Amino acid sequence: MPTSTVDIKYYLEKIKKLTDEKLVRYLPSVEVEPKILHEAMSYSVMAGGKRLRPILAYSTYTYCGGKSEGEDISIHYAMAALEMVHTYSLIHDDLPCMDDDDLRRGIPTCHKKFGLAAAVLAGDALHDVAFNLLASTGSTKVVVELAQALGTAGMIGGQMADVEAEGKKLQKKKL
Repeated sequence: MPTSTVDIKYYLEKIKKLTDEKLVRYLPSVEVEPKILHEAMSYSVMAGGKRLRPILAYSTYTYCGGKSEGEDISIHYAMAALEMVHTYSLIHDDLPCMDDDDLRRGIPTCHKKFGLAAAVLAGDALHDVAFNLLASTGSTKVVVELAQALGTAGMIGGQMADVEAEGKKLQKKKL
């Protein structure tokens, strides 16, 4: 594990690069139909970001003794799946019916570049590819845990609460 600031920066960049390589490998090719959909998916996933979720997953996996070398090992599937799910949530969050953002990471949002229908479908398709990758890990527990974290008691429920709170003055609940 890294011990100095230089080591940490190198480590983070190394895992970010590994994540990007796996994302390129696992995303559908933009040369395959439906090309616009695949381009919208790739555009959004490869738009940048710190890749914190895959870095945390990889670091935890290796810290707990997981095999960190080799092609297409289960952690690679999980790393790519986490980033795809994160991107899907960002694509949907940017939509006009949600936050209606024009830019994400300094570039046009998916719906601004490819249109509303392509953005919705790109998000949906990333969700599908992510769960196919997770299923490839062989761990049903991982699939169930992510599905629960995304569901109505998790991220999607939180997004609904955000939508319902729009324009309302909210008060903090006292515990």
